[in-house]
Amino acid sequence: NIETGKRVSLPYDMVAYRSYDKIVICRNDELVSAAHGIRTGLIETEIIPYTSGMEISKKEYTKMIDYDKIVTAVCLRTPREEDFITINSEGGTKKLSRLLSHSKIARELRDTFPVVADGNEIVWAVGLRLSERYKITDRTKRVLKIIYKETEQSLEKR
Repeated sequence: NIETGKRVSLPYDMVAYRSYDKIVICRNDELVSAAHGIRTGLIETEIIPYTSGMEISKKEYTKMIDYDKIVTAVCLRTPREEDFITINSEGGTKKLSRLLSHSKIARELRDTFPVVADGNEIVWAVGLRLSERYKITDRTKRVLKIIYKETEQSLEKR
């Protein structure tokens, strides 16, 4: 029983490692590039007034949040050790590192996983989970629509 993340060097500059339910075999330099930022992206934002009955986007890479709940400013970045996300309506939180681990995001990709953050609070772990704290309610006045797009550089390396 091999733990996730364990690696074995193979002949011809190859490496094999366990990533949850699979074994990945690749060239050693591909592993290095995977661990050092192969994913890059950008976000497009738009502030719109909230109206009762407004259709909230269900798309994986488009999210709508309550604009007035933002404390500092939202930005797209990679994870930091102190990051957390609100996971329930009672205000319970979870460290982002645990969310990524429990969501079975490969260890090699966690440092470059795209997140939309408001300070150390994660608004959206892109493609994974939206914070409960920023969700739209009947008291919402303004909505921030966020669209995540991968850049061409990221798409070419896949």
